[in-house]
Amino acid sequence: MIIQTLLLLLELYFIFYTVQWILAIWAGRTKKRNRKKTGTKPTNPIVLIPAYKPSKTLLKVLQSIFDSEKNANVFVLFQEANPMIVSEAQRFPISFAEKSFKNREGNPYHHALRFAVEEINKIGTVQGKDFSHLILLDKDNIVDRNFFHNILEGIQQGYSIVQGKRKPHQAISASECYDTISEAINDWMFRQARVNTFEYLELSGSGVAFDLKVFNEAILHLDARAPGMDKNLMVQLLTRFENLSMLYQPKAIVYDEKTNSTDDLQKQRTRWFGNQYFNAFYYGTNLIKSALKQQRIAPLDYFLVLWRPPRSLHIFVIQFLFCWEILGINDSFPFWTLTNLLFIFSNLLFIHKSQLWKETYNILFEIPKFAFNNLKAVLAGSSRKAQGKFIHTTHK
Repeated sequence: MIIQTLLLLLELYFIFYTVQWILAIWAGRTKKRNRKKTGTKPTNPIVLIPAYKPSKTLLKVLQSIFDSEKNANVFVLFQEANPMIVSEAQRFPISFAEKSFKNREGNPYHHALRFAVEEINKIGTVQGKDFSHLILLDKDNIVDRNFFHNILEGIQQGYSIVQGKRKPHQAISASECYDTISEAINDWMFRQARVNTFEYLELSGSGVAFDLKVFNEAILHLDARAPGMDKNLMVQLLTRFENLSMLYQPKAIVYDEKTNSTDDLQKQRTRWFGNQYFNAFYYGTNLIKSALKQQRIAPLDYFLVLWRPPRSLHIFVIQFLFCWEILGINDSFPFWTLTNLLFIFSNLLFIHKSQLWKETYNILFEIPKFAFNNLKAVLAGSSRKAQGKFIHTTHK
């Protein structure tokens, strides 16, 4: 009886998130016209690049920034960097600091962000510049030539947060293809669909502009135990600020390096899932309280988003239940057969509109392996040993 109840609850869990997935696909299929803010706001943004052990790709990133905006304000925080890279980076008109946070208690990336904002405020005071916004980029984010024009367009309309779109430098290996598809479907389901329906979006962690005061307030309250950054930052934004205006700007493009090996992808997913379920477990109540207090659906929706299963595992379970049903083991109403047909059709729509047929073909028969690896990543990332750490993703 107990086992049957647990299996029923598990099936209901996957039913709920399958329906949510399908609805999100359809909600994200078109771009809702942005709600224009009245008037424009003068802006003076600064780019922040936290550069932990950067490679020469950072120099390409800096070149792309100044190709996009020749008068850009840029601050690079070098952490355990090769002196040659630091020296070469100074060919560009940047401000920078060098500091290590490896011996600090708690998540080192949180410490890095707080230190960087303190330095940026000092630079603003010394140079007489009142920075209004912070644009957060990763050390491998090569920006599109029109990146600044497009992201500043959203800022000048008065949005507190403007999220750009990340595209891959390349997608050849199975891991790179999987990472590319994962990023694209997140853009579709958790950014475009959420903006269309609930007027908020899930941050991707880089290629994003913040009102500097909002960002500063949010990072001061990051939980040092969280094994990541972006999802805990989302929790702080949704619980500490009411009605933050957020814009998804897919024309503001950055190109990043995708994980090109199974081991690197495993490390990345360990951090991502650990961060996701940490925030679901420790901050779920806060999100529900905020939804009731603000009388707003966004915090409640994000609470549900945090409890979603790993996507590859989700696909594997749906196909397993579908096979279970068509083999006649389950002789009840063919729910999973009908649901699976709609699920496949919805995802084919996403693949077609996103032009990801080649990448999908490259990973189609790898999904069981990704599902198993992601299950291991969930267990590793959710352990107490993972708390207070930041697992850096290795790139070529």
